[in-house]
Order: sequence, then C-alpha cells, then structure tokens
Amino acid sequence: MTLICILWYLLSHGQKRVAVAFAVAPLAVPLAWVVFTRDLTATVTVLFAYPLVLVPGIPLYFALRRIGWFDVWRVVLASAILAGCVGAAISNHSSHHRVTVAVVAMCSGFGALVGLVFWSIAFAGVRSNNRFERSRAASSVDQGEGR
Repeated sequence: MTLICILWYLLSHGQKRVAVAFAVAPLAVPLAWVVFTRDLTATVTVLFAYPLVLVPGIPLYFALRRIGWFDVWRVVLASAILAGCVGAAISNHSSHHRVTVAVVAMCSGFGALVGLVFWSIAFAGVRSNNRFERSRAASSVDQGEGR
C-alpha cells in the first residue's frame, strides 16, 4: 500500500521516471540472487526485497533530493551503506548479537546494485543539477574578455 501511495505522489508531481525506478529497482535483488545461486526458488526473496529496499530507500531518496545529490556514485554509495546497515541489523538480530561480515558485504553489494538500477532508470540521461558551474571570471577569460 505504501508503494502505491509513493508512486501516486511521484506521478502526480511529474516524476514518472522516479516512480518507475521505485517500482522496478527492488526486483534487481531477486534477479541477481537467482543468477548468483542458479536456484529459481530464490524468487521468494521478492517478498523481502520490496520492504527492505523501500522502507529505508524512500527516506534516502527524499534526503538526497533535498540536498541535490543525484550523481551516480553518491546514489550507489548511499544505497550500499544503507543496505549494509540493514544487513548488520538483520545479522545482529538473527545471529545472537554477532554481525556477520559476509551478510553485511552481501547486503551492501545488493544495495549498490539497487542504487545503480534506480539511478539508471530515474536519472541516467538527465542533466545533473550538481554540475560544476564556472564562475563568470573563468567564462569571460575563455571568451577573450579578460585580455
């Protein structure tokens, strides 16, 4: 239900690509898991992928949007860190207070994958709002006005 509300909000505010990215990017985890394990029963992970991706991912998107950080490396890194934190929390809860490095690393890798898929759908080909803007002095020198 939350996904539907978020998709409706994004669509009503003209952010169709972001809405599609939120709907499609979590599917990267079960797809990668099936490819990695070669086991079709791993598709059950789709039941866990959406909540584990969207619950921390939606606030992350709005935080990155607020500060304007939509470069590919920032989105991928933030997704990997956030997924690593989720993996540490899950590992800590299920392993009797021992965080397993392998679980954190695997979750970080999946998070980076989801971040890359999300960025590719939502922002690839869109002019970044973080481009370095040259100062007037630098641009006037390049145009020959500074001589």
